[in-house]
Amino acid sequence: MKTVLFFLLFPAFAYGQTIHVKDKKIVYEGKEDLGRPMNPVTEVQLERILGIQGQHKSGELGEKSVAVYGRMKLKTPYPLMRYVNYRFKLTTLDSGYKYVIDSVYYTEQERGRKIDTFSSEKMVDRMGETGAVVGETEKILNETDMRFEKLIAVLRSEMKKS
Repeated sequence: MKTVLFFLLFPAFAYGQTIHVKDKKIVYEGKEDLGRPMNPVTEVQLERILGIQGQHKSGELGEKSVAVYGRMKLKTPYPLMRYVNYRFKLTTLDSGYKYVIDSVYYTEQERGRKIDTFSSEKMVDRMGETGAVVGETEKILNETDMRFEKLIAVLRSEMKKS
């Protein structure tokens, strides 16, 4: 009976991953209509809005768009340090804005060893493996999803205020 139940519920768990994937890469996209004209957002403003979440370095600036590169530390046991790195691009529209989180990759380092880098594509592919790798990968991707969703929620809140 347990085996039958497992096979019935397996697709829900396997495809229940909340991470947003596009072309086998982690990408979050969205468009918000505020119903009013918006002034272009500067890099400093975007860093202030997103600064709650992580460390940001200089980005790109266009006429109506700005991008910053961010890095967030993920939860790990003491001997391991893991970060998710990303690009957050914001484009102002006539009555709102659109955002894209892309260029996602992970860095991981055991203390005293060299840094390993994993693309988001590799992390998504690891979900197809079996054993302990899937469990650890799912934890990493779930935490990544929660962190990105929080960034988006902070952005929405701040844009509605301004």
